[in-house]
Amino acid sequence: FKIYVNARGDGLAMGQFNVVSSAPAANNSATGADWSTLGTTKLSDDVNIPGSAGELIITLNAAGITHVKTAIAGDDIVKLGLRFSGDQLGGTAPTWSSGAESYMSIYFADQADANIPYLRITTSDGQRQYQRYF
Repeated sequence: FKIYVNARGDGLAMGQFNVVSSAPAANNSATGADWSTLGTTKLSDDVNIPGSAGELIITLNAAGITHVKTAIAGDDIVKLGLRFSGDQLGGTAPTWSSGAESYMSIYFADQADANIPYLRITTSDGQRQYQRYF
């Protein structure tokens, strides 16, 4: 799974994030209500928030691979999200700090260059690869 982080900040020292499932109301737009559809099962190992902008490759764990296989066998739409590992996925909440924030801004499929996110799938025989953009 490749994303391109174009801005980031970790003023709350959240440190890491994970890939999780998602079930947004629509496949081609996002709303504030979609936040509540993000899953809590980690589909990747903990990923460090990058120190600067750039490409970030994330390897899915066994739960993530199962999620992708199930989605492809169903409606062929793989829905993923990102959540901070700390308080959002069972860890310790950060210490409150006035004016501090932790965030990542990433490019999406509407970005008109090579930095759009994609999911690369390689079959067990290693012969076929698929790339899915979103």
